[in-house]
Amino acid sequence: MLYSLRRHFLIGSFFIVVFLLPQSTYATGPPNLLSPGDNSIVEKSPKLTWEYTGGCVESGSCFRVEVDNSDDFSTPEKSTYTNNYSYSPQGLAEGSWNWRVKAKDEAQKWSEWTKVFKFRIQTESAASPQPSLLPNPTSQPSPSTTALQKSENSFSIKDIPSEINSNQEFETQVFLNLPNNPEQNFFLKGAFKKDGSSNYFGQTYSAGWIGNSEKYSKQLKITTGTTGNWEGKIKVKPDMDDSGFQGSGSYIFKVARYSDSGSGPTWSNELSVRISAADTPKPSSSTLKEEEISEEEDEKIDITASLVNSPEKNYVIQIASVAGESQIRNNTTSGLETKVLAEKNINWFLVTLGIGVLGLGGGFVLYKMKKGKIDAKIYN
Repeated sequence: MLYSLRRHFLIGSFFIVVFLLPQSTYATGPPNLLSPGDNSIVEKSPKLTWEYTGGCVESGSCFRVEVDNSDDFSTPEKSTYTNNYSYSPQGLAEGSWNWRVKAKDEAQKWSEWTKVFKFRIQTESAASPQPSLLPNPTSQPSPSTTALQKSENSFSIKDIPSEINSNQEFETQVFLNLPNNPEQNFFLKGAFKKDGSSNYFGQTYSAGWIGNSEKYSKQLKITTGTTGNWEGKIKVKPDMDDSGFQGSGSYIFKVARYSDSGSGPTWSNELSVRISAADTPKPSSSTLKEEEISEEEDEKIDITASLVNSPEKNYVIQIASVAGESQIRNNTTSGLETKVLAEKNINWFLVTLGIGVLGLGGGFVLYKMKKGKIDAKIYN
């Protein structure tokens, strides 16, 4: 009996623990970071990858990723949501970076952040620096230097062709990250210049091609997102008519940024491009001969004679008169036609006058005839 009671007590306790106790406030566990490994050195912005054994949320993003050059992530340089198991941050400059990931499970609960991994972007030339004559191993960057580095890293371009013709357009990728300027308007323009020169030239497409020297508000307008980020492409081309273009050769290309109020420019990083001067098509000798012949023929035309000797016109004009109608068939000019029509109007007046005279005359004759008959009767 005692054994049976103990068994029922254990079974009941199991159901209470499993079904009645509240669930944990966090997801099952954070993801596991894979690559780049902690304290890795890479030559360019890496592809961040991780794994996650828990279940993902049914709707919305499963992961949140943050990248920053400070390990406290107070103002992350990159912050994004994704359902992928990887993320490729764009526009990261050389230097040390930190990254971390967390996940949201099926119950809409976020996990803890993963352990922070570090990586360093370092080009091959910078991998083996020359020893300094005056080493200072104890010096550390000041907070103002760190803030300046973050500001310089917020505006960059990449992916331009190595060589173009002077009449050729192309697109370049622009990355803008201004955490203190979310949802703000800016204006971008591309600019070319010779190395060592300050004479910029070029055109940027914004509802039409806009020259480098035109007002900033006519350039390409963009708006940053809620985190101050903007990523996109702008279309640019050289301007052969500008004095800054000095023919075929190597040029520096970069992008300028202006604020909505016109302050600036703030420049991106510089890239090198070779511009080949395009030949301007010239008219062929046969075309020139045809144009000369056409001009000579135009000079031979006697315009005065064509204006003075106007062609004669034949008119058939009917003129009404008391005696009837007659036709005049003559070769006459427009001036003669006007004169005849004027005479025709006068004849209509004469016709009306003649009819009136005839009416009066006929009435007088009838009156005399009737009076004569009356007089004859009286005398008889």
